[in-house]
Order: sequence, then C-alpha cells, then structure tokens
Amino acid sequence: MKFRFDKPTCQNIRKSLRKEWIETNGLGDYASSSLICCNTRKYHGLLVADLESPAGRHVLLSSLEESLFVGGRELCFSFIRAGMSILRKWTPENGLCSVTVSER
Repeated sequence: MKFRFDKPTCQNIRKSLRKEWIETNGLGDYASSSLICCNTRKYHGLLVADLESPAGRHVLLSSLEESLFVGGRELCFSFIRAGMSILRKWTPENGLCSVTVSER
C-alpha cells in the first residue's frame, strides 16, 4: 500500500506530527515514527526488536540526526521532541540544532 502526502502537509509541523508510519517484519520487530521522523510516542523507533533475552521489545535505534554541511555551515534536518516543543533549527551562535518551535 502506498501513501502520498502533498508538500503543504509535510511542511506543516502540526499535521506531519499527527501522521505516523510503521513497517513490520511479521516476527515482532518493527520501525515506526511520525511523517517527519520525529518520535512522538515512547514506542517509536527505527529499530525496535522483539528479543528473547531480556524478553520483550526493545528500542535499539531510536532516531538519526540528519544534517548537511554547505559552505562551512551545518544545516540540520532532524526534529527532536522535547516536552511540548520541537527542536528543529540550526543556530550559528551555538552550532546546534536548538531553536525551539512551539507545537501549539
């Protein structure tokens, strides 16, 4: 099954955080997140494995931090949820992806 999302939906943080995906292998392992790969639930992760010991599902890879270096500057593409805020923008002052954008 294929799903397509238009550009305005992908650019709208509120809408894209409410759209989720999941990919399973039929053995209890899966990957899941929101449309913009910002984990909004405790069971989201890019590699969640159903292990025998210790028993149960475990998040082995939570997320990836994506960035691109252009002209000596780092441009971040990752989103991190921290409480009710989304951390999403690179700032030249501190060199981190740390400008807070309210979700509400």
